[in-house]
Amino acid sequence: MPLSVVKSAVSLRSGRSSAASWSSGQDLRVPDSDAEEDVAPSIVLPPKKKGKSVSRKNQAYGGDDMRLHEAIAKSLSTIPVDTSDRRRSTGSEQDMVIDSKVVDSDGESRPAPKKVRKVSAARQKQDKLERPEVRPAPAVAGKLSKGLKTQLDRIAVASVDAASRPESEWHMSARIMFPAPGKDIGLTSQTEELKAVLRGCIEFIKLSLVFEDAYPAIVSRAGFARSYLLSAAQGSAAVHIKHRLETDLSFAARLADIPLDRINITRGDFKRIAAQEVPGLYRFAHLPAVEVRTIVTERLQDHRYIFPVDSATNRLKGELPFHHEAIVSVLKKAVFTGQFRTRNLDLFASTSVNHPDRVELPDAMVCLAATAVYGALVEYRATGILQNIPFTEGAYEDIYRNHMRTLIDTRATAPVALHRVLHRLYILVTESTAATATATGSSFVLINLVEVPESD
Repeated sequence: MPLSVVKSAVSLRSGRSSAASWSSGQDLRVPDSDAEEDVAPSIVLPPKKKGKSVSRKNQAYGGDDMRLHEAIAKSLSTIPVDTSDRRRSTGSEQDMVIDSKVVDSDGESRPAPKKVRKVSAARQKQDKLERPEVRPAPAVAGKLSKGLKTQLDRIAVASVDAASRPESEWHMSARIMFPAPGKDIGLTSQTEELKAVLRGCIEFIKLSLVFEDAYPAIVSRAGFARSYLLSAAQGSAAVHIKHRLETDLSFAARLADIPLDRINITRGDFKRIAAQEVPGLYRFAHLPAVEVRTIVTERLQDHRYIFPVDSATNRLKGELPFHHEAIVSVLKKAVFTGQFRTRNLDLFASTSVNHPDRVELPDAMVCLAATAVYGALVEYRATGILQNIPFTEGAYEDIYRNHMRTLIDTRATAPVALHRVLHRLYILVTESTAATATATGSSFVLINLVEVPESD
């Protein structure tokens, strides 16, 4: 990795230590111990733009001179176990092939089903399963004009106006190069100008997944892609492409699959890396299936897999959520490769008013890595033997949302402590690159953060 290696790490020794061991299951309200001590990292980052930092009011608890983050959230609902309304993966479904040459007993020909078999390549079925879902958004009454509603309706059904201008009447740089009948429109066959816009659009979408929301609500594929295509269509070389995007609704509809299919590829890369890291970093790579099943079940309970474990005491480090080696490794290998940090340094922000240069990892990035690790672990839960489970949006978005709620709830009660945790995680993953069952409970009940004054 060509980035300079950051040798210093942030010391995040909590003023109070966790009272819970890995298997005790006891209340995690924390006993007294040493005072908080903070060591600043020896890296210099450019000051953030005004408005990046967020100030939150801290809550005082009784006569305690430190503001304590309550580790137990009794009102937080847990991830459901096998509920009927849960969206499930359709990875086991197969297509039926009809043989029209079967003759009935009365001598009449009739269609009859053959033995069920796959009719497409494994990767094609995987892409179909993992394709981002088009989900309805809550209606906002009185917000859209009648004309705009009509435009959005047309985009939603990806309709093509038969009376629109022929392809040959558009500028050469804005023309779509169509493939042979039955084939999908491809990226590499387009004009150089359109390829540049499509690649820029893909990059913007990938950044939005890790900095904003890894499971975005897509009201329409064409409408979603069009906003990113317009953002990428900048500069004199793309002026005709931008004009067509603004005036021809069918243009984005035809191109939408090229950038949007990268959403499932990006999430799939997280899962693929997690599947490689999980057996070794959770110490069950060479164990019997029975022991593997026990270890995985324990780690999935209350999402304990996000916490590192003290090897000497076997104590769960509740003060370091999302710091397990597997999550750190996934973040390094799936995100922080090449010049990623250098190119996108201005996108990392701090929630600390007093330390705007002490940037953090964004919630979406952390939660997607944790979800990928969950997906890799759950494949061993049933039998202790690897069972490939498609990493689909319907099967795993709830897990991602659960992790996002955990960070939101923790930030509401211990903003400064969580800021330090996420800044420490940023330091860990940027130093250098290292070579459908459901989990029950919430990791929030295990998080043990001691809130400290902002001035520290």
